[in-house]
Amino acid sequence: MNAYALSSFITFISVFFIGIGVFLHRPEERVNRQFVLFSTGIAVWAGGRVLYLTTPDEETALFWARVTIAGTVFIPSLFLHFVSAFLKIRNRWPILPSYAASLFLFVANLTPWMVQGVSIKHQSAYFVNPGPLYPLLLVLFSADLLAAFYLLQRRYRQTSGLEKNHIRLLFWSTLIGFAGGTTNFLPDFNMEIDSLSAYATYLIPLYVATLTYAIIRYRFLDIEIVIQKGVVYFLTLLITAIPFFLLTEFFQQVLPLHAANIASFLLFAVILLVFANIKPLTQQWVERSIFRERSRHYQSIHEFSRSVVQFLHLEDLTEKFFTTLVKTLHPTSISLFLSDGKENYRLHRTTGHEEGSVDVLILREHPLVKRLEQQNRILSLEELEWEEAALPLAQQMRDLRSILCIPLSFETRLIGICYLGQKENGQAYSQSELFMLQTLAANASVAFKNAQLFMEVSRYAEQFGAISQAINLSPDVDQIFDLLLREIQKYTPFDWASIAIYKEEGEVHFYRVKGREGNPLPENYTWPLTDLNLLSRLTLKQEPLLQADLFGEDVTESERKLARTGVRSYLILPLLVRGKLIGTLNLWSAKALERPAQALEFVVPLTYHLAPFLEVARLFEGMKRANEALRMKSIELEESQRRQTRFYSFITHELRTPLNSIIGYLSLILNGTYGPIESKQVFPMSRIKENANLLGQLINDLLDLARIESKEISLHLEEIELEQFVTKMAINLEPLFLEKGTELQVEIDYPGMLYCDSTRLRQIFQNLLSNAAKFTENGFVRISATEIPERNGVLIQISDSGIGISEDDLPHIFDPFWQGTSESQRTSKGSGLGLAIVKKSVEILKGEITVSSHPGQGTTFTLFLPRQYPGGQLKIA
Repeated sequence: MNAYALSSFITFISVFFIGIGVFLHRPEERVNRQFVLFSTGIAVWAGGRVLYLTTPDEETALFWARVTIAGTVFIPSLFLHFVSAFLKIRNRWPILPSYAASLFLFVANLTPWMVQGVSIKHQSAYFVNPGPLYPLLLVLFSADLLAAFYLLQRRYRQTSGLEKNHIRLLFWSTLIGFAGGTTNFLPDFNMEIDSLSAYATYLIPLYVATLTYAIIRYRFLDIEIVIQKGVVYFLTLLITAIPFFLLTEFFQQVLPLHAANIASFLLFAVILLVFANIKPLTQQWVERSIFRERSRHYQSIHEFSRSVVQFLHLEDLTEKFFTTLVKTLHPTSISLFLSDGKENYRLHRTTGHEEGSVDVLILREHPLVKRLEQQNRILSLEELEWEEAALPLAQQMRDLRSILCIPLSFETRLIGICYLGQKENGQAYSQSELFMLQTLAANASVAFKNAQLFMEVSRYAEQFGAISQAINLSPDVDQIFDLLLREIQKYTPFDWASIAIYKEEGEVHFYRVKGREGNPLPENYTWPLTDLNLLSRLTLKQEPLLQADLFGEDVTESERKLARTGVRSYLILPLLVRGKLIGTLNLWSAKALERPAQALEFVVPLTYHLAPFLEVARLFEGMKRANEALRMKSIELEESQRRQTRFYSFITHELRTPLNSIIGYLSLILNGTYGPIESKQVFPMSRIKENANLLGQLINDLLDLARIESKEISLHLEEIELEQFVTKMAINLEPLFLEKGTELQVEIDYPGMLYCDSTRLRQIFQNLLSNAAKFTENGFVRISATEIPERNGVLIQISDSGIGISEDDLPHIFDPFWQGTSESQRTSKGSGLGLAIVKKSVEILKGEITVSSHPGQGTTFTLFLPRQYPGGQLKIA
């Protein structure tokens, strides 16, 4: 077989089987069917050419030559049709003239106008002798090729991404393939140069194979990988081979033949060892110097893989993921969907889109999700556009302005989907970038799963902590019950719950069953709480009782009764305090428990907090009832005080009016207004007036006390110079002390002003000084005042050297109407209200008063008043 026939035979075999493979791959696709027709035309041409190039008979050679040309005339038309299908051009009218021309040449092929005959020209093989119409075949090839190139160039300008790379691949491979194929016309026109067409024909199967790869794989043959490996091996071989050949030549010249061969063999072994060590260094240099982009991608993968383990928070991890994608690939948009735990996928974050333009939910049943789960590989928009059945998926990607869909899978389970838009420069993603994305997605999937688990654990811990804190802080059993049920329903399949508390006498206090709407359980349903056998088991074993499926075997009749109410499973947890069963937490579900261990893991720790809480709550209930009783008593006491005050006010007002008349008339009688009175009448009349005045003072004190207790006194605050105020009080009361032979001493060490109510202050001093004068004879009464800077106030002491107060009387000294138990105190004139008014007045002024005394040694009242009344002039409330 000559070289021409051999190249045609190889072309026929390769194109024939490639065509069958493409057809069997996806026969329903239009572009696949058209490619098969195109490759069939090439196969007919190549097969016929083998037969007429190898036959020794001229007549047979002419027959097969016409068969060859019959296939050849349809090749340009079929190619133009294939390009239209490749570009998804639906309008077929521009192709019809090409098919008409091919049909014309097909008919002409039966006449000498197309082929005049055959003759032996090269390597003893027959070649065609062209007829007058034969050059039209070249014209048809040129016209259809130019038309196809025009369509490809027009689409190339309009598109971007992978389709742009597809068109570029198709253009250059077609140019090379047709250039190799057209050389077969050279022998026909006696223009062959050194069997050029015999070897150029090998470009045709390479061309068809390249198109097949583009159609079936939807990815470019990344020639960069081949080039990179070739450069690495070439440089490594160059570095090692040159020294090897130079040294071998040297050994041949200076050593005997036998020794030179041994040295060359040893050198070869060394070179092999050196080659294995130099190759990684050469590859590293090539990647950094020549293939920088690929090196940058590997570096990005390494950096992301190394740093991603540091991120446990989902938002931080997402930020790192987006930053890596933007930094390395520069996509125009990114959308990340993550599983919501219910097999649906929710939009977690997006960039490059207008707000609200991206759907926030992809359902589990979506065809794209199904495809990603089945194939677990990156999908491209162009790939989906090739398939008519996948056009809705392609439309979704177009809506997201995305050209790549990247699955995020963990242990064969899809946990997320990432959509990438085209690159900012409009170029397609290279094979290197796709490999980087696949690796990045694998690492990100593990990281996102860990982040989701961490978030789930954190939320679980937070919810558990919130429940525990609420249990520890809230005394309300119903509030805790509601919170508990909400959280249990959120993390477990239980629908209903109840809490049973056992009283000391064995009675069950059963909180109502609470759960979802449509509760099938009766509100007073008490099983299994009244089952003594069950309670005994809980008390003895102190472990939860779980029934995962009431429709299973070994189910008791009482449990089947529960199943008839709509319950399918239950869990009873003992509530223990110091080893004693105080109640149970009871949970029911309308479904069988698929993961009972997980439910126990969540609920059991809650009982450790719930049991002590219920014990405290039981005590709290008793305390609350006692507090309520105290509150009612307090209300009754306040009402009693108000009645007492109203009574005092009424009595004093009713008494003071006639008393004033009595005192007035007595004064007139004693003054002789009604005539002279006898000397023996003066004393009793004076005693009457004196006692009437005492009664008037008592009424006034009662009125003051009533007003104070009813909180009807308003303070009128003003600046008071304390030393001047006390001195004036001492002068006014001096006759009272002189009458008792008592010395009044004033020692004021307070330079500042006092912001106070002068009326209240005067009443305090007058009562305290009057009280001191009353029980002190021939002694002293001392008034002292000292500033207390740390408390911003003044400390006033009124001391006397009088009879003092007994230890038994001292605690009651400020009680209203208290007269004391000593004889001298009981016989002294007084109402017992003065010191009570002092105490109330000091409290009104936000001060403090204390008393210390020893019988026979005197008494000291210590009074503290703030420099300024808090809040200014306020009504007492």
